[in-house]
Amino acid sequence: MPTQTPEDILRRVLRVARLDGMSVLVIAGGFALGSLALQDFSGAAAGFVIASAGAVELLGRKLLLAGQSRGLDWLIGSQLWLVTVILLYAAWRLQAYDPALMKHYALPVLRSELVEPLLAANGLREGDALRLVRTLYIILYLALGVLSFCFQGGLALYYRKRRDAVTAALAGREAP
Repeated sequence: MPTQTPEDILRRVLRVARLDGMSVLVIAGGFALGSLALQDFSGAAAGFVIASAGAVELLGRKLLLAGQSRGLDWLIGSQLWLVTVILLYAAWRLQAYDPALMKHYALPVLRSELVEPLLAANGLREGDALRLVRTLYIILYLALGVLSFCFQGGLALYYRKRRDAVTAALAGREAP
């Protein structure tokens, strides 16, 4: 594989920042609006705070496009902000598990024409299914935390490792 020039690395960093920043902004913003529509105000607040990390990443990209190497600090900071918020949100959801509320929402599904025969065919009673729902809830939020830590942490390292090349590419450009 040919060695990449600092300019190539800068272009790739800018592409990654645009893709990741827009993805976070759109997906988290969409979940925030959905939560707001369902009157889940804590979920909406978390979604908007997470979406802010996407906006910060796009700001860092804009600074790089303007020739300012400090934009890389914003890219790295956005990833650290995002992973922190997601880990706090996952921990909060795990400790806030409410069996009565989950039962309220799960029982109509478990008693539906589609699900009840499946449970019966597999020898599962209602209590077994509710324990399975709790287990899946825990797995969901643990997976969210682990995957976020790996992805956002990895992206922060990706940006950090390219600091010298990005700074060199920006230094080689004419001042805007």
